[in-house]
Amino acid sequence: MALKPMDGEKLLIKISDGGSPAVFSHPCLINADRGFQQSADTNKFVDPDCDNPSAPGFQRTNVKSIAGAISGAGTLDTASVKFYSDWLLSGASKQVRVELAVPGADGGGYWEGAFKLTTFDLTGTPKERANATVALDSDGAYAWTDAA
Repeated sequence: MALKPMDGEKLLIKISDGGSPAVFSHPCLINADRGFQQSADTNKFVDPDCDNPSAPGFQRTNVKSIAGAISGAGTLDTASVKFYSDWLLSGASKQVRVELAVPGADGGGYWEGAFKLTTFDLTGTPKERANATVALDSDGAYAWTDAA
């Protein structure tokens, strides 16, 4: 099977405007780095070898829960500061999409679900551009949809 690479700017974090129907857009504040991490919380246990109790058992794993975490960073877009600050202070969830913006035949599509903003960080160094970073954590189930 041939490798189907994707440029980094095709990984988009899109936030819903909350309308009906919802309109999702990639915010200017996330203009450099972005990422999506999926993780599973697990329990591990050992199945013993009942025929040979001296033999090592085999470890098994149960998945207890699934979580998604989004990260984003870039040059500070001052027009976005109030939006992100208000979102963090509200404690509310917003519908978010993590999109692979390539054709479906190339593996494109998106994950969508409710996410909470858990970090909003602004940094500045004299004579350089100010930067912002954000982190979002899933708030319930999210699901994959293939691109058309």
